Amino acid sequence: MTAPTSRNVSAPTIADVAARAGTSVASVSRVINDDRRVSPEMRARVNAAVLDTGYVRNAAARSLRGRSAHQISLVVDDIGNPAYVQAMRSLQDLAREHGLRLLVESTFGQLEEELKVMHALGERYVDGVVLASTRFAAPLIEELRSPAVPVVVIGSAPCEVQVDSVGADARGGARQATEHLRQQGCERIAMINGPLGTLPAKSRLAGFRDGFEPEASPPVIHADAFTPDAGYEAAVQLLDSGASPDGILCAADPLAIGTLNACIDRGLDVPHDVALVGMDNGRDAMMSRPRLSSVDLHFADRGRLAGQMLLDRIQVRYDGAPRRQSVHTDLIVRGSSDRRGILA
Repeated sequence: MTAPTSRNVSAPTIADVAARAGTSVASVSRVINDDRRVSPEMRARVNAAVLDTGYVRNAAARSLRGRSAHQISLVVDDIGNPAYVQAMRSLQDLAREHGLRLLVESTFGQLEEELKVMHALGERYVDGVVLASTRFAAPLIEELRSPAVPVVVIGSAPCEVQVDSVGADARGGARQATEHLRQQGCERIAMINGPLGTLPAKSRLAGFRDGFEPEASPPVIHADAFTPDAGYEAAVQLLDSGASPDGILCAADPLAIGTLNACIDRGLDVPHDVALVGMDNGRDAMMSRPRLSSVDLHFADRGRLAGQMLLDRIQVRYDGAPRRQSVHTDLIVRGSSDRRGILA
């Protein structure tokens, strides 16, 4: 007799239930956790979907109900970005102080990956999330309307996102950097910005333009990513455009590192031929030669502040309206834009 073969069939997930019920994962989670705020109509739809899909909560998820998972998560676009590393370190220190583990996840800016994280929150594998997203697409905003666990956004957040957030005055920092380049004698100032449509790129572009008269149209190149390679390619495009900039503001330090390398490869002296300023003030700013002038957006402070706000929610020390906090920015002037020697 031939032994029967087993089929590898994936167990239905909470996302499957949400799709069947035509609602969000957060709504399904509230029904499963007997949240009293759920309407009878919604409860009936979700319960019917649970029966239809055959969904069964796993034992680990059930055991977390009513007690702590002793874990929080940091979710970012790219954990290789030095700015996020600053936030991660301060958040990890805070987590350890409170006996929590920190999980770190990279979504690479993909909406599908961000939604997977939000869907998984229904299983309560963490007690809360610090989230950094550069776009906040509509499906993600919808999931954030009532997440299964507390969420705090670090970075730019649109007004529709009704969770706590910790931002920075990136627009003001970009304006200050542009004014600094003018003070250094730069007359043809350009910008290498991040990907078009991202929130950081929008705010930093606005600050850059604030540094000019309204009728001015300074050159702006949008890189494909906030990386050194993308910065290099954007700088080559700028230098080949005939703009001949003598000052460049980059929307992030990795972009500035790529731009610095492009200038060196073209035989340009930084800062004598081209003065250069980045944003973030990460570790790369101190490693380059010349050292990189940069707008400090205080990611370490924001990471710790986001963690404190998250703990307030987890430990029910605060359960009020969403809080919006912002930190100041500082321009740190170093060799890449300091032209005082050639202006004397």
